[in-house]
Amino acid sequence: MASGAPKKPDWIVIVPDAASTTLEKRMGFRDAHISNLGPIIESGFLKMGGAVLSHHPKNGDAPPHEGKRTDCPSGL
Repeated sequence: MASGAPKKPDWIVIVPDAASTTLEKRMGFRDAHISNLGPIIESGFLKMGGAVLSHHPKNGDAPPHEGKRTDCPSGL
C-alpha cells in the first residue's frame, strides 16, 4: 500500500482571447512571448501550451484562434 500524501492533479489554464484581439496583434507579441518561455520550461512548470482553435482550418486559411491553453503540473 502506498504511503504519504496523494499526488496532486495537474491543472490546465484556458484563456479566451478578447473580441478585439487580432492575428496581427498576437503576432506582434509572439517573439517576446516565445523568448520569455525558456526559464519557465527549464523550471518544469510548463508542460505544454498552445492555441485554442474554434475549428480545424482549411489548407491556406489562417488558424481560427480563440485563445490560449497552458498545462502545468501541481506542487511546484
